[in-house]
Amino acid sequence: MTDAADQLPDDLASAHAMILAERAARREAEAVPLAPRRQTRIRMR
Repeated sequence: MTDAADQLPDDLASAHAMILAERAARREAEAVPLAPRRQTRIRMR
């Protein structure tokens, strides 16, 4: 079994990129899908 620290990047830039990618993936996974908008017609009188 590998230690959790062994899976972390060595440099700060890589760690930051990994955190941002994980955050974006989490937001996408937890996002509530929007209901499709109904098509409405504008009636001209």
